Amino acid sequence: MNTPPLYLDKRDLKHNWVDNEFSTKKFYENTLFSIVNETNYFTDIHNPVLRGIRVEPSRFLSEKTFKPVAEKHPFIMVSVPHMLDKFKELGYKSFSPYIDESYDLKDNIQDRIKIIISELHRFSSMSPKERQQIREEMKPVFEYNKKLVWELTCKQQDLINILEQISNESIK
Repeated sequence: MNTPPLYLDKRDLKHNWVDNEFSTKKFYENTLFSIVNETNYFTDIHNPVLRGIRVEPSRFLSEKTFKPVAEKHPFIMVSVPHMLDKFKELGYKSFSPYIDESYDLKDNIQDRIKIIISELHRFSSMSPKERQQIREEMKPVFEYNKKLVWELTCKQQDLINILEQISNESIK
Protein backbone atom coordinates (compact mmCIF):
# COMPACT_ATOMS: atom_id res chain seq x y z
CA MET A 1 0.00 0.00 0.00
CA ASN A 2 1.51 3.29 -1.10
CA THR A 3 -0.04 6.14 0.89
CA PRO A 4 1.42 9.59 1.51
CA PRO A 5 2.30 10.45 5.11
CA LEU A 6 -0.40 12.24 7.09
CA TYR A 7 0.39 15.15 9.34
CA LEU A 8 -2.74 16.28 11.17
CA ASP A 9 -1.23 19.20 12.99
CA LYS A 10 0.46 22.47 12.23
CA ARG A 11 4.23 22.55 11.90
CA ASP A 12 4.19 25.97 13.59
CA LEU A 13 4.43 24.94 17.24
CA LYS A 14 4.60 28.48 18.66
CA HIS A 15 0.83 29.01 18.51
CA ASN A 16 -2.07 27.08 20.02
CA TRP A 17 -4.07 25.83 17.04
CA VAL A 18 -7.19 24.61 18.84
CA ASP A 19 -9.36 26.71 16.53
CA ASN A 20 -11.38 25.28 13.68
CA GLU A 21 -9.03 24.35 10.86
CA PHE A 22 -10.33 23.49 7.41
CA SER A 23 -7.22 21.44 6.74
CA THR A 24 -8.14 18.89 9.44
CA LYS A 25 -11.91 19.34 9.53
CA LYS A 26 -12.49 16.53 7.00
CA PHE A 27 -10.78 14.02 9.29
CA TYR A 28 -13.19 14.84 12.10
CA GLU A 29 -16.19 14.70 9.77
CA ASN A 30 -15.26 11.26 8.43
CA THR A 31 -14.48 9.48 11.69
CA LEU A 32 -16.54 8.39 14.68
CA PHE A 33 -14.10 9.53 17.38
CA SER A 34 -10.52 10.59 18.00
CA ILE A 35 -7.72 8.90 19.87
CA VAL A 36 -6.10 11.74 21.81
CA ASN A 37 -2.48 11.03 22.71
CA GLU A 38 -1.97 13.58 25.45
CA THR A 39 1.45 14.95 26.34
CA ASN A 40 1.98 12.63 29.32
CA TYR A 41 0.81 9.06 29.64
CA PHE A 42 3.35 7.29 31.82
CA THR A 43 3.03 7.22 35.58
CA ASP A 44 6.02 7.15 37.90
CA ILE A 45 7.14 3.51 38.07
CA HIS A 46 6.07 2.77 34.50
CA ASN A 47 8.09 5.61 33.03
CA PRO A 48 11.31 4.27 31.52
CA VAL A 49 13.00 7.66 31.96
CA LEU A 50 12.23 7.87 35.69
CA ARG A 51 13.21 4.20 36.30
CA GLY A 52 10.84 3.62 39.20
CA ILE A 53 11.22 6.98 40.95
CA ARG A 54 7.94 7.87 42.70
CA VAL A 55 6.53 11.15 41.30
CA GLU A 56 3.00 12.44 40.87
CA PRO A 57 1.94 12.21 37.22
CA SER A 58 1.29 15.52 35.51
CA ARG A 59 -2.31 16.13 34.48
CA PHE A 60 -2.01 18.72 31.76
CA LEU A 61 -4.69 19.08 29.09
CA SER A 62 -3.27 20.44 25.85
CA GLU A 63 -4.66 21.44 22.48
CA LYS A 64 -4.62 17.73 21.64
CA THR A 65 -7.70 17.32 23.86
CA PHE A 66 -9.42 20.56 22.92
CA LYS A 67 -9.18 20.15 19.13
CA PRO A 68 -11.76 17.33 19.09
CA VAL A 69 -13.87 19.30 21.58
CA ALA A 70 -13.86 22.29 19.22
CA GLU A 71 -14.78 19.98 16.33
CA LYS A 72 -17.63 18.35 18.29
CA HIS A 73 -15.82 15.04 18.10
CA PRO A 74 -15.90 12.40 20.84
CA PHE A 75 -12.56 11.00 21.94
CA ILE A 76 -10.65 8.38 23.87
CA MET A 77 -7.71 9.87 25.76
CA VAL A 78 -4.35 8.10 26.07
CA SER A 79 -2.84 9.82 29.07
CA VAL A 80 -2.06 9.43 32.76
CA PRO A 81 -4.79 7.96 34.99
CA HIS A 82 -7.71 10.17 36.02
CA MET A 83 -7.21 12.64 33.20
CA LEU A 84 -10.93 12.50 32.43
CA ASP A 85 -11.54 13.61 36.03
CA LYS A 86 -9.41 16.68 35.33
CA PHE A 87 -11.41 17.27 32.12
CA LYS A 88 -14.67 17.09 34.10
CA GLU A 89 -13.30 19.36 36.86
CA LEU A 90 -13.07 22.05 34.19
CA GLY A 91 -16.80 21.64 33.55
CA TYR A 92 -16.68 19.38 30.50
CA LYS A 93 -18.62 16.15 30.04
CA SER A 94 -17.06 12.86 28.98
CA PHE A 95 -18.56 10.19 26.73
CA SER A 96 -19.53 7.48 29.21
CA PRO A 97 -21.68 5.32 28.81
CA TYR A 98 -21.07 5.39 25.04
CA ILE A 99 -17.34 4.85 25.50
CA ASP A 100 -15.99 2.57 28.22
CA GLU A 101 -13.88 5.03 30.22
CA SER A 102 -12.64 2.51 32.78
CA TYR A 103 -9.23 2.80 31.05
CA ASP A 104 -8.83 6.16 32.78
CA LEU A 105 -8.88 4.46 36.19
CA LYS A 106 -5.97 2.11 35.50
CA ASP A 107 -2.55 3.04 36.87
CA ASN A 108 -0.65 0.80 34.49
CA ILE A 109 -0.30 2.06 30.90
CA GLN A 110 -0.52 -1.48 29.49
CA ASP A 111 -3.86 -2.00 31.25
CA ARG A 112 -5.14 1.34 29.92
CA ILE A 113 -4.09 0.45 26.38
CA LYS A 114 -5.75 -2.99 26.55
CA ILE A 115 -9.09 -1.41 27.46
CA ILE A 116 -8.70 1.22 24.72
CA ILE A 117 -7.95 -1.49 22.15
CA SER A 118 -10.99 -3.42 23.32
CA GLU A 119 -13.11 -0.31 22.73
CA LEU A 120 -11.64 0.10 19.26
CA HIS A 121 -12.57 -3.50 18.46
CA ARG A 122 -16.06 -2.95 19.83
CA PHE A 123 -16.62 0.13 17.67
CA SER A 124 -15.10 -1.45 14.58
CA SER A 125 -17.46 -4.44 14.89
CA MET A 126 -20.54 -2.18 14.91
CA SER A 127 -22.63 -1.66 11.83
CA PRO A 128 -22.65 1.82 10.27
CA LYS A 129 -26.21 2.22 11.55
CA GLU A 130 -25.13 1.41 15.13
CA ARG A 131 -22.22 3.86 14.91
CA GLN A 132 -24.51 6.58 13.59
CA GLN A 133 -26.99 5.94 16.41
CA ILE A 134 -24.25 6.26 19.06
CA ARG A 135 -23.01 9.46 17.42
CA GLU A 136 -26.53 10.90 17.56
CA GLU A 137 -26.89 9.91 21.22
CA MET A 138 -23.57 11.60 22.05
CA LYS A 139 -24.55 14.82 20.29
CA PRO A 140 -25.74 16.68 23.42
CA VAL A 141 -22.37 15.97 25.08
CA PHE A 142 -20.20 17.32 22.30
CA GLU A 143 -22.55 20.26 21.69
CA TYR A 144 -22.26 21.16 25.39
CA ASN A 145 -18.45 20.77 25.35
CA LYS A 146 -18.03 22.90 22.23
CA LYS A 147 -20.13 25.66 23.74
CA LEU A 148 -18.08 25.54 26.94
CA VAL A 149 -14.71 25.62 25.17
CA TRP A 150 -15.71 28.74 23.26
CA GLU A 151 -17.18 30.43 26.35
CA LEU A 152 -13.94 29.82 28.24
CA THR A 153 -11.88 30.97 25.25
CA CYS A 154 -13.86 34.23 25.12
CA LYS A 155 -13.38 34.77 28.88
CA GLN A 156 -9.66 34.14 28.49
CA GLN A 157 -9.47 36.67 25.66
CA ASP A 158 -11.40 39.20 27.77
CA LEU A 159 -8.86 38.70 30.58
CA ILE A 160 -5.96 39.15 28.16
CA ASN A 161 -7.54 42.37 26.87
CA ILE A 162 -8.01 43.70 30.43
CA LEU A 163 -4.41 42.85 31.37
CA GLU A 164 -3.12 44.54 28.21
CA GLN A 165 -5.20 47.63 29.01
CA ILE A 166 -3.84 47.74 32.58
CA SER A 167 -0.31 47.27 31.28
CA ASN A 168 -0.73 50.04 28.70
CA GLU A 169 -2.18 52.42 31.33
CA SER A 170 0.66 51.75 33.76
CA ILE A 171 3.23 52.57 31.06
CA LYS A 172 1.69 56.02 30.45
